[in-house]
Amino acid sequence: MKRIILLVSFVLAVVVSNAQRVDLDRFYFKATYRNLPLKPLGFEYKTFDAQATFTAGVGKLFTPEEITGKFVIEGFQPATENPDVTIKFSAEDIQLYRTEVKNRVEEAKDKNGNVTSRKTIYWFEIEYSMSVKYELFDNKKNASVTSARVAGRDDKYIFKSSETSTHAGARDFYFLNKEMVIRNIMDERFTEYIKFINATLTTNYGYRVDTATELLWILGAKKHADFEEYNRIYKVINDAFANMTSDASVEPVAEALKPAIEYLNGIIEKYKADEKNDKKMRYSAYYNLAKIYLYLDMPDEVIKMGNLIITNDYDTRDGKNFIEDANKLKELFAKNNMNTRHFER
Repeated sequence: MKRIILLVSFVLAVVVSNAQRVDLDRFYFKATYRNLPLKPLGFEYKTFDAQATFTAGVGKLFTPEEITGKFVIEGFQPATENPDVTIKFSAEDIQLYRTEVKNRVEEAKDKNGNVTSRKTIYWFEIEYSMSVKYELFDNKKNASVTSARVAGRDDKYIFKSSETSTHAGARDFYFLNKEMVIRNIMDERFTEYIKFINATLTTNYGYRVDTATELLWILGAKKHADFEEYNRIYKVINDAFANMTSDASVEPVAEALKPAIEYLNGIIEKYKADEKNDKKMRYSAYYNLAKIYLYLDMPDEVIKMGNLIITNDYDTRDGKNFIEDANKLKELFAKNNMNTRHFER
């Protein structure tokens, strides 16, 4: 009889243990916000224009309008009259160091390694450099904000034409289409440089809108008592953030998230044991709360959750990462004299 009781007790313990086993699955939500500038000029700076000056050779191939229309500072509007800032772009003539036909020989061999055929492949190579710089000028203060050279004579590039089967074909590609080839080379480089300038100016001074895809941890063990409710709460979080925009207050989103925040805090109170499954449950709640608070622009709450993740002693690295992200956000808020990344621009 005792053996039967012990066996039944063991089976029940195994069943309970399996029912409460904690497996965490990854689920994702999207959050939209504005990146705050690293070097803010002031929120009142909202418009820009662009100017381009060329030396004679560049001026024969491009009009200023072809270049200036490609400039963007995200969060700023282009303006033709009284812009707050001006992007000044200048480019010097391309300098050619080497123009030549190059070739290689391709061999076909049989299974014994004997050469059965040879053919020569030709292409045209151009070694060149460009000199390009830009400046951001503050028209309100009549002063330069920043300037930099993005390409200089020490930056040498190699252009390679398409391959052909004849020396004459490679040679004529360049000599019969010289102006077009040079223009295409410069246009490709200008596009690259302007992309870099736009990204730099937007990061430092602009207000780019981003939509981040972010991770949540929810229960994957279907037999767990909290499985259904935890998955329902994930949908609450996902639906709330789906209504987040960059140009509206987060208050309606925060209101919609209240049931999720309450539930996650309940998880923390419910699973207090110092054993792995309870630690994993607390970890998931701390982690998910930290993510929610991060996109509700509440860095102090993120730091609290980060410290609790560390104290909980399950994947403490995430806690350190949250604290680092929150401190960076606080620094940005201080620089911009703001407390949110959600506003009309």
